Amino acid sequence: MSYYEKEQRHLLELWNELEEEVVGGSDDEEDVQEDFGETSNHESEFELSEDEELSEQNIKSGLCFIGKDKNTLWSKFILRALRFDNVNDREFRKQFDKLAPIREIFDDFVYRCKTNYNVSELVTIDEMLESFRGRCAFRQYIPNKPAKYGLKILAMVDARSFYTHNLEVYVGNRPDGPFKVDNSAAVVVKRLIQPISGTGRNVTCDNWFTSIPLALELLQKHNLTLVGTLRKNKREIPEFFSAKIKERRINTSMFGFTKDMTLVSYKPKQNKIVLLLSTMHYADEIDQETGDACKPAMITFYNSTKGGVDELKGNYSVSRKSSRWPLTIFFSMLNIAGINSQII
Repeated sequence: MSYYEKEQRHLLELWNELEEEVVGGSDDEEDVQEDFGETSNHESEFELSEDEELSEQNIKSGLCFIGKDKNTLWSKFILRALRFDNVNDREFRKQFDKLAPIREIFDDFVYRCKTNYNVSELVTIDEMLESFRGRCAFRQYIPNKPAKYGLKILAMVDARSFYTHNLEVYVGNRPDGPFKVDNSAAVVVKRLIQPISGTGRNVTCDNWFTSIPLALELLQKHNLTLVGTLRKNKREIPEFFSAKIKERRINTSMFGFTKDMTLVSYKPKQNKIVLLLSTMHYADEIDQETGDACKPAMITFYNSTKGGVDELKGNYSVSRKSSRWPLTIFFSMLNIAGINSQII
């Protein structure tokens, strides 16, 4: 029996199993409708005639438009049967690529994101967490994210329109081979900014990515400025910028300048300071519109350009419950594609 005949038989078995489960009126029918939405009360555009049955021949011939009574059945069938690669050589490819089951379609999607739109002068680099609790070697736990468990995607997004321009899936340590890369924060940023290198744009990122060596390299080698918060344990930071916090008054700022960079230490409340680095700003300007908070203009700028990565994804989710991680990434791509298409 050939590979395609085996796949055909497997799909038919899945179909029969799901037909019994949903159309036969199983106890799980309400759960299926909850996951994939109620079936429409109006006539389906692709409804079959009463005399036409969904037989084995229909499936073999590729018939995929079904009547209103089986919409939820077909939705679940697609999720169970959908594949993005050739299973025959998958095991071989997985030896050097953890993203093998979805590599081809993911790389093609990222390429089209980069070539179909020019981002504005302000971009944001950050992480997004796609909710997932199934088995996956690179599933992440991030307690400050709403989902907590999921697949981490690192993205560069237009800070004004929220268009996703470049992205990569974090898969942890990669095996030796063509897909082995350094996952350190600075190297990730340098990979993501390649499409805009040399263009004079600004990159905004949080304290996981930001460092003084990275800011200087982006400025000197890539002609890009950087604005980002800094962790207090960076050895390049002068000690007095984070010391004696209690002695400083609330809503006060301390600035430091070099030829290429500006560092500000701002105290928003008792026992807390915020450190922010910029190669874009060169003055100790206070934003007067912040009133008594007396926030530096650097911090106001950071707050206005930081939220691009997750700004729209929660409002336009197309995700579905799945125990297969390639589907989770695929639904994330659909979500991003939908937002990008609206912007274009």
